[in-house]
Formats: sequence, C-alpha cells, structure tokens
Amino acid sequence: KLKLNVTGEYRDMYLYMSGQKLDDQKKFLIQSLNFKQPSFLEIKHSSDKEGLKEMDIDLEFDKFYDVASGDKQFYKARLFDIWQFTIPVLEKRKNDYYFDHPMKKTGITTIDLPEGFTVESMPVNANLKFSYGSYEITYTYDTAKNQITTQANFNLTNHIIPAAKYAEMQVWMDNIAKSNSKKLVIKKKA
Repeated sequence: KLKLNVTGEYRDMYLYMSGQKLDDQKKFLIQSLNFKQPSFLEIKHSSDKEGLKEMDIDLEFDKFYDVASGDKQFYKARLFDIWQFTIPVLEKRKNDYYFDHPMKKTGITTIDLPEGFTVESMPVNANLKFSYGSYEITYTYDTAKNQITTQANFNLTNHIIPAAKYAEMQVWMDNIAKSNSKKLVIKKKA
C-alpha cells in the first residue's frame, strides 16, 4: 500500500492526473515515482481539501525484492523515494539556489512479508535536518501481521536557498541518498 499526501505544485500535478484515463494515471505514477511495474495497481483518490490532495494506491508485485541469496531476500524498504535529488559539491557558491517551490512530501509504504519469512535486519530510522528542510524516515515491524511499514517525510520550507547554505544543503541531500540506499533483509524462518 502507498499513501500520497501532496500539496502545492505537486497537488496540481496529481489533480490533473486524476482526470486522465486510468491507464494514463498508472503510467504517470510508475514513471514519476520511479517504482517497479506492479502486477496489480489500484488508485483510490481520497480527499482534496485545504490544499492537501490525498491518494491511496494498492499495489501487488509478483517479485518485490531486489536480490535473493540462499534463504535471504534483500528489499528496498520503500516503494519509492520521496526525494532522489542530489547536487554536486562546490567550494564556493556565489548565487542562491532555486527550487520551483517549497515542498512537503509524505510517503507510507507497507510491505506484507511472504509466508514463512521474518525480518533479519531493517534500515536505521533517520531524522536529517538543515536550515531550510527536514527529512525523517521510520521503519516499523509488526510481528503479529508480519508486516513492515515505512513512513518518510520530506519538507523543504523555502524554495530559495542562500548561497551561504548551499554546502549544508548538499550534505543534507547526500545523507538522504545514503539513508535511502539501505536495504531491508528478510530470511526464512527456522
């Protein structure tokens, strides 16, 4: 399951998408969020109020893991990364850095583990901040349901980043990318 809460320009983009044919909506989601082709995808357009567009997406995959080795499977613990962008290291930036707009993104991914499997290791929760933004990701394992839930929150509070804060932003984005590269490892129960 995937839950999208979008505001601002992203809200406008998803409102436009919701008026398209269903196949075009699916194609748009797969391409824009850069996730694997699911075997089943159902979009549920929820509320759109007070500038917040909500969508619930039910997904199923024939194979969701990235690599299998022996009795272990290695997963990306999120269906998609809500932030994928990095910027190059610069010694001395002279001009401000501009994004199109401030942004706030929240993504929740729920993974039902295959029958007979359990968690061996999960990525470490992260709470990363810089002067104009924050990124938090948490991983929770429900043993009763044999289910992992990942919640990621990205917030960029200003779309103009002063040149003096460029290096801080660059490190922050690199740390987000490092956090997102960690794998979930599951193994067959003994």
